[in-house]
Amino acid sequence: MNVSGTIGTKHTTATYDGAFKLSQKNKVLLEELDFICFQRTGVSLKTVDVVWVHGGQYYEHTIDKKDIENIVACLQDKIDIFDIGADPGNWSRWKKKAIEEKWQKNDWINFVSSISVETQSDDDEQNDSEWDPGSSEDESSEDDEEDDEDEADEEDDEEDEEDDEEDEEESSEEEEIELAEDSHDEPYDDESEAEEVDEVDNHPTKRRKLNE
Repeated sequence: MNVSGTIGTKHTTATYDGAFKLSQKNKVLLEELDFICFQRTGVSLKTVDVVWVHGGQYYEHTIDKKDIENIVACLQDKIDIFDIGADPGNWSRWKKKAIEEKWQKNDWINFVSSISVETQSDDDEQNDSEWDPGSSEDESSEDDEEDDEDEADEEDDEEDEEDDEEDEEESSEEEEIELAEDSHDEPYDDESEAEEVDEVDNHPTKRRKLNE
């Protein structure tokens, strides 16, 4: 295996020919590995990062995406390999936590395994497989309750419409009664006519003319 890339701006090479070596020019950075992680994967980029980890030291090595297959084929039977997804890991924070809590190799592996893409995918599949037969019954009962509530609402609406119609009928009846009462309250014209007749009968001149 011979993979070239950069760490920061410095050209870096990772090789394996029975022994691992990560180096920059004449400087060797690592000669042993506990595990490796791929990050910035699953995105439309030409490069990814491989993080080489040993004894609390880590190096984020940017390489060509095509080199992933070469690395996996060479090291998959020798060390643990993880993929933590599209986002880069917060390795400085994790290293600080590891120092504070005195992590060993297995602690690192357990932690990285818990955030790897494969582990998260397995958890999702497990959640899907843990189907509760009662869940569908609960959902159907909830649907029934919703249907009952809808029917009750429709009945209430119909009752409200009937009440509105009754109110309109009562209102129209009250208007008819008021109109009838108003007609009775108007003065009677026959009385004024009767008074005029009485005045004629009692006036002598008018009686004479009538007799003539």
